[in-house]
Amino acid sequence: NAVRVALREALLGLPAVGVIFEAVDGIEALALLARTPVDLILTDITMPRLDGFKFLSAVRNNPRLNDVMVIMLSALGESVDKVRGLTLGANDYVTKPFERAELLARVTVMLKMKELREELQRKAAALECANLELERLANQDGLTGLHNRRSFFNRLEVEFHRSRRLGSPLALLML
Repeated sequence: NAVRVALREALLGLPAVGVIFEAVDGIEALALLARTPVDLILTDITMPRLDGFKFLSAVRNNPRLNDVMVIMLSALGESVDKVRGLTLGANDYVTKPFERAELLARVTVMLKMKELREELQRKAAALECANLELERLANQDGLTGLHNRRSFFNRLEVEFHRSRRLGSPLALLML
């Protein structure tokens, strides 16, 4: 296919692009995605056996592929087609015939967005770990590892509210 050849040649010029996988239709692409992780998908709307809209729906309904960036390509320049593609979860839409520089800019932006999202997820995970450690430090004695006064009063408040809600007695024994 001439479009796939043009895309491959254009993308090979980008330093951020590593390996390029190709599929002749949506079904072959889904099979490829099932065994190969990718960062970005460029898909045409008009494909044999499975059109780009159905392919995009299948990609977005797969939790493993939910974070993959998708750029739709199409000669269909109608606003309704663009809206449909974006509504189904495409990250961008390029009308064919495409300008090489525009396509490369859009691909670069998508790859950068993916990189930034992954960095944000890493930082959020690190922050979550730090918050858990701070909570542990706030509720445990550093020397003995036993729960401290703050932890006691927090737990007492929880149990007091549970007792009131359930109408059950509350007993406290201090040794």
